[in-house]
Amino acid sequence: MSTCGVCCEKFNKINHKKVECPFCDLSSCRSCSQRYILSSFEDPHCMGCKTPWNREFVDSFCTKYFRNTELKRRREVVLFEREKARMPETQPEVERILQMRKLRIILDTQRSQLLELHHIYQNNPNENPLISIEIRDLYREMENIWRHIEQLRTNGVDHGQTSFVRQCPHEECKGFLNENWYCGLCDKHYCKKCNELLTDDHECDPQTVETMELLNRDSKSCPKCGTVIYKTSGCAQMWCTSCHTAFDWRTGQIETGRIHNPHFIEFKKKTMSSREHGDIPCGGTPTFRELRTIGASNKILSFAIIVYQCERDLMFMDLQPPDNLQLRISYMLNEMSEEYFKTILQRQEKFLDKSRDISQIFEMISNTGGDLLRQYILDQEKHDEIIEIMEKLVDYSDEIFTVIRKRYNSAFPRKLIL
Repeated sequence: MSTCGVCCEKFNKINHKKVECPFCDLSSCRSCSQRYILSSFEDPHCMGCKTPWNREFVDSFCTKYFRNTELKRRREVVLFEREKARMPETQPEVERILQMRKLRIILDTQRSQLLELHHIYQNNPNENPLISIEIRDLYREMENIWRHIEQLRTNGVDHGQTSFVRQCPHEECKGFLNENWYCGLCDKHYCKKCNELLTDDHECDPQTVETMELLNRDSKSCPKCGTVIYKTSGCAQMWCTSCHTAFDWRTGQIETGRIHNPHFIEFKKKTMSSREHGDIPCGGTPTFRELRTIGASNKILSFAIIVYQCERDLMFMDLQPPDNLQLRISYMLNEMSEEYFKTILQRQEKFLDKSRDISQIFEMISNTGGDLLRQYILDQEKHDEIIEIMEKLVDYSDEIFTVIRKRYNSAFPRKLIL
């Protein structure tokens, strides 16, 4: 096909460069693919089969300017919105920290009062006999406050499951309203009918109430993260794409049984795990002692060391996305700007993508190399043949490592030496 399957423009080597999805038959141009990636709140994927595209494939057809500017800014926004979806579950932790800070301020004030009372009592112990009683009572109050702080610090106080209805409407507040329409961050109550701040002389605007009723009829908040979800058609089982939670549209209860929502099925397809690391047939990777016992050559032993190093690095490599709890807390406490938060999230994603790319090569070396070493243990007459395959494996891995170093502008991973 000589034309784009989306915009029907003819393929060329510039804006309409041909992009072929490696997982389906869809062929689109560079402009359409880049435009689609920027319009989606999900990770880069094919617009046809919805299969995720890794950074390597995206870099193969995108321009350098697009990768370093437009895509970078878009990923910052997408990652930030995902963290915002988790802020309702973070709010109890933020409220706990704020409560501890308030108690520490009270404790510091009482400590100053205690020093003054001690100073007065030491200079004139008989002048005011009630001072000793004040000191004793103040000690007790400080001890109770300190115990409360320790309970909060060690999560000794259980507030139970908190349900949030929507985000706090206050501009400078990053909290969420609970079932009583109260925000624990800005310490304000809001009207359930019109979503305005409750004051002593509050009166609901009829037009605002009508607007809120219209919104509440066509949309509901996720019972876990508070994200507003609109229902157009289909069954009552809803799936929140922000916090990955299923709930019933009619009752608002979280679903724990069988989930048949199409968004959930698509999510499961994207997060299917690959082959388990260490799944090597025929006894696994031989030990260094086994190789030395049968008189393996230095080249075999050097290759074995490379395999062992890859297995060790895989063992200590963390490929799970970070929780970012402390980052969300700092942001909700207004101790971190939105731009800085986005920058950290984008750097974390880049580091995680790099680690995953490296881990795939390490896993290939570990599995293939372990199988080659086991073949050598079983049949030592294949020494030259196995050495040739080992050298090709190392050369191929070095080529991929060179691409990774260039892609991420990094000095790691280093060149393998056999």
